[in-house]
Amino acid sequence: MMVRWNRFLALLGRGTANQKPVSNQVINGPLTIRYVVEQTNSQAWYNLGTRPGSKINTSFFSVHHYGKTIVVDTTGGAVTEFCQALFLTDAPRPAVLVATHSVYLITEESGRAAVKPIDVQEGDFARFQWLDSDNGQPKEQQEAFPSDNAQSSRFLSGGRYLLVNTRTVLDIQTFAIYTIDTNSPAFIKNWMVTIHSIRTWWPCRPKRRNLS
Repeated sequence: MMVRWNRFLALLGRGTANQKPVSNQVINGPLTIRYVVEQTNSQAWYNLGTRPGSKINTSFFSVHHYGKTIVVDTTGGAVTEFCQALFLTDAPRPAVLVATHSVYLITEESGRAAVKPIDVQEGDFARFQWLDSDNGQPKEQQEAFPSDNAQSSRFLSGGRYLLVNTRTVLDIQTFAIYTIDTNSPAFIKNWMVTIHSIRTWWPCRPKRRNLS
């Protein structure tokens, strides 16, 4: 995990982290999102338009099931901290979307924490976008990357279909996951959307990815 976060430090030009982070948490049923805000000396002060020795704040999120830290197995190893963690307000039961590069869904099944990959990738930071929250039309895209967003709401709401990394769609109400072929129109439930130019939706048949 340290190797992964060292990559983030290099990308941001971060210096040594303050050893006294401020900790907070948000609880929803059996799941808890905890976050720490670390203050560091920025080594990228020129690019940021600040002075030498300027400090920046970065928030890191973890998810817990009845107090036990949830470990997510990724291609880079076991991970417990993410750049973003959000409760899905309109989900049928408590659910958390966590993201850094890849995006995972954390819920509870049969009394135990369950983790499902939504979209797995390396290199780029995760992106997600509601497809139907603005009067049935797409809303602006959001990106998960190292920054200080701890004071932002820990709840994500506004639609049913969430586009993840421009190639996967999560149905918030059923947790169904649909894979999109970026080279052709994608079939999602009874809607159809073209990824690179999302303008109008019309009825079509779904193309669903089965997760085991």
